[in-house]
Amino acid sequence: MDDGEGNCSKRVHIATGQVTEYVWDHHKRLVSVIDRLSEGDLGSLLAFRLLMSVSGESCHRGNSDPRAEGTFRINHSNPALKMNGFDRPDLPYQLGRFVSKGWGTKFAVDFMNNAEKTVTVARVDPSATRLLVLKGQLVGASGWGLDLIGCSVEALIKPPEGRVEEFLKKRACTEFCARDAAGRGQSPRSGSTSATISNGSTETTRKSCGRSVRC
Repeated sequence: MDDGEGNCSKRVHIATGQVTEYVWDHHKRLVSVIDRLSEGDLGSLLAFRLLMSVSGESCHRGNSDPRAEGTFRINHSNPALKMNGFDRPDLPYQLGRFVSKGWGTKFAVDFMNNAEKTVTVARVDPSATRLLVLKGQLVGASGWGLDLIGCSVEALIKPPEGRVEEFLKKRACTEFCARDAAGRGQSPRSGSTSATISNGSTETTRKSCGRSVRC
């Protein structure tokens, strides 16, 4: 599959669903090769629904990449607008284009232009029996006010010290979802193991990929 302009193409491995994305510049030089998870990934959908059900807020779902100084990003082209709560006003947004000729409308939000900077990130493994949860801080964003093509709405997240390697390298788990923790004093529902809002005064132990970790 390609974007119609020759700038980006995808190859899908039928047996595994693994997606490899190839990106070229306008001189037809290969500039990046990105391994994506299956775009129909059930684990991603489960993490997405778990976070929304517990928090009462929408999520930003996308692909993850490591960044400098122990951070990682979650990048996609269509962020959610109800990340402060389904009963709260939409986040401000801008419309953009997915490819340079204007095909494929997308929208962008400015994650840093929001009072709450605490986020909860979750992944569910392919067997749908294990959950990995991490709490972090938004430290940067990209996509707002820029005419960028492709998936270019980015949330830059700083996890607790020493946790980024675990989250990015644990291939048993699938892609990420993130949401703004609106800080409205919610607590976990009975039996839930997904992410919940934390005010920093308590530390909750959750089950993560076969063992207990602290988030």
